[in-house]
Amino acid sequence: MKRLTIGIFIDTFYPMLDGVVKVTDYQARMLAKDHDVYVFAPKAKDVHYVDDFPYHVKRVLNVYVPTTDYQLAIPPLDRKLNKELKSISFDIIHIQSPFSMGELGIKIAQKQGIPVVGTLHSQYEKDFYDRTKSKTFTKVMLKDIMIRLNKCDVTMTMNEGSKALFMRYGLNKEPVIIPNATDMLPSKEVDVKAIKKKYDIKNVFNMIFVGRIDKIKNIDFIIDVIHTMYQKDQQFMMYFIGKGAHESIFKKRVEELKLTNVITFIGPIYDRIELSAMYAACDLLLFPSAYDTNGLVQIEAASQETPGIFLKDTLAASSIVDHYNGYICGDHVEHFANKILDIKTDKSKHKRISKQAKESLYITWETVSEKLLEVYMKVLKESKA
Repeated sequence: MKRLTIGIFIDTFYPMLDGVVKVTDYQARMLAKDHDVYVFAPKAKDVHYVDDFPYHVKRVLNVYVPTTDYQLAIPPLDRKLNKELKSISFDIIHIQSPFSMGELGIKIAQKQGIPVVGTLHSQYEKDFYDRTKSKTFTKVMLKDIMIRLNKCDVTMTMNEGSKALFMRYGLNKEPVIIPNATDMLPSKEVDVKAIKKKYDIKNVFNMIFVGRIDKIKNIDFIIDVIHTMYQKDQQFMMYFIGKGAHESIFKKRVEELKLTNVITFIGPIYDRIELSAMYAACDLLLFPSAYDTNGLVQIEAASQETPGIFLKDTLAASSIVDHYNGYICGDHVEHFANKILDIKTDKSKHKRISKQAKESLYITWETVSEKLLEVYMKVLKESKA
């Protein structure tokens, strides 16, 4: 197989940490074993942050979006970037987001006469409206990004639910389904013991959330659920792993509700062995997000035999069969809390579901990268036909 030069364009990147960043990183790592991979992303906010990856990372001039953790790249003003782009002859472009960096990737593909593929990650309509509360702005922005995505030769998404969503948004051609995956291996007992000691994890029913500490992740709902549970049972702990724009707001609310003895904000865990051990040390992943399409965290948790509980009729729950490989509940605090208490009580059933979660949801990036490369090779072949 020919060694490809692949350009990946993304509108946010490390040290900012979210699902799209992690997917891009894992795919780039796998592809870089046999191909030349360049990731183009906005400059890091932390001036001391140093990129250290097994692929090339090219940073782009940017400004920061108020009240969020995100940056807006401004490629036209970056002379150094434009000079570098002219020196690289790509075989294929892959856009991971449809904003300024995605637009740049499409322009490069058009200039060099090469194909461009795009991955559809997020519920953009919901995101725009939640941030602005404006139907008009949401409609304009959605139309704008769909114009870009429809310029892609092929698009990809994670499951049937997100496929249907983007067809409703106005996608011209059905996307190819490429699932998310994980690099995690089952934790060793010694690592689980170490993480329990480090964070003083007790032998109670332990729950975990991993991701951005942001209102869009429905963390207020989780806190309400924990508060409701606490009125009936205090033998549990809830751990939040991650950081985000609304962290201080949630911490204050936990203090006001007097839940600091059952809720702990640990912050981000970057070490993958530590994070996998943290999943393994917990009994249940709480992921009531109505925003995510196919959260990486549910696959990561499943790799450690830790099933999740999700909201009914959400894309995040698309791969979950209730009481088989996880749990699904309606968007109601009392019902959600009661369901968790039932899970906590029936230990033998939960143990069986934990094993089935791993069997049905656990997939590695090695497997997924092979599928991704097949898409690349097919679109390259078709572009030359």
